Amino acid sequence: MKKIKDLSRLDIAELTRQLPKEKGSYLLFFEMKHAKTIRVGKLTETEFLPGFYAYVGSAFGPGGLHARLRHHLSISERCHWHLDYVRPEMEFLCLWMTEDKESREHDWASVLQDLPTAEIPVKDLGATDCQCRAHFFRFDQLPTLCEFRKQLRLRGILNAGVDEVSRYQLEVA
Repeated sequence: MKKIKDLSRLDIAELTRQLPKEKGSYLLFFEMKHAKTIRVGKLTETEFLPGFYAYVGSAFGPGGLHARLRHHLSISERCHWHLDYVRPEMEFLCLWMTEDKESREHDWASVLQDLPTAEIPVKDLGATDCQCRAHFFRFDQLPTLCEFRKQLRLRGILNAGVDEVSRYQLEVA
């Protein structure tokens, strides 16, 4: 199996150096360039189409956003979260996060799900412990942070800033 070019250990170290150790919620964006059939834990074997994928989560355990995102930016040998099963086939693009003390992952999943171009490739992916349909979404085009913030404001749930960290910031640093 040929792996796509993704973040090096140095890239991951540089990106995670920018991440807070505070608790919060996050939204990771990836690109899958080729269709791939992947078994996602106990959920199902699914063909994932080329496109952009978003994964929503929260980090309220030890190490906060820094520790959780360091894990998700890396490609794991042992799969713990659903994302770990599909992560080796995707290239990291950027992440959005908030240090809001209240978990926003369900609100954010709801906003993403309601975007007109959103697709749910696997029901319950990332969301087997809650009532959401999924925490993993596919798009033909990346949603914009501006539109996302607008949707949060319209729902009255933009309580804290949503910041962006991009892999392309490495080229500028």
